[in-house]
Amino acid sequence: MSSDTDPNPYLPPASGSSPPGLPGGFPGQPRELRIKDPRAWGWAAISFISLNCLTLTLRMVEVGHPGWLIFIALSILTTLLGAMVTYLVWIYRVASNTKIINPHSSTSPGWAVGSHFVPVANWVLPAMMVKEIADGTFRPRPPKYTGYVIAVWWVSLMLHNIAMTYQSDSAFIPVLGWAAGIGAAWLIIRISARQWELRESGLPVAPRPVMLATGGPRPVSATRLPQPTRPEGAPLHRPGPPSPNRPTPAAPEKEV
Repeated sequence: MSSDTDPNPYLPPASGSSPPGLPGGFPGQPRELRIKDPRAWGWAAISFISLNCLTLTLRMVEVGHPGWLIFIALSILTTLLGAMVTYLVWIYRVASNTKIINPHSSTSPGWAVGSHFVPVANWVLPAMMVKEIADGTFRPRPPKYTGYVIAVWWVSLMLHNIAMTYQSDSAFIPVLGWAAGIGAAWLIIRISARQWELRESGLPVAPRPVMLATGGPRPVSATRLPQPTRPEGAPLHRPGPPSPNRPTPAAPEKEV
């Protein structure tokens, strides 16, 4: 016989106690995952990108005062650093959210940031990371024009960097900068807004189960019973009360 101190297996556990393991109550239960809001970092990145494009445009204005050149150079450097930092923080956050939205996505938050610092590979990998993030965010598939926007944004940015390195006084630098900035702003706004729409208090590690139709019995009210067929021209038979002259069938005799 069990003593009074033995726990009753038929009673629920106390509200204050929880089994050891992860903070889900049971060992091995996944930790609650939350989608973080990427919009603040996205708007900060858009602001710095716009200011950088503006300073590159003002650089084309010829002013003989040396203080103007120093001001423009410092403005370009400051806005460029601000755009890089805020964009990398944003890309890390949206990559982390993508792993929650689509656990099967191959996008790694650390690799999404680190791909920008790999020599030679950083000419292609960052655009591929953004494409994977867009594919994982806009499930089941992103809009058709998303790939074209990513291509225009990245090609304009690469051409802009090449022109800044080899021909810094080219008039195409502001044009390429604004093209890349507008493409980046469109992607940041769309991806951030879509991920914030998908926020939930707790998302499982795997996709949510889908209720499938079962082949079990259905209620009588939902079941169609077969109707008897009547030959054409036959009188409609309606059951009536039993006739008093109709003999009643005899009950079967019981064997002794």
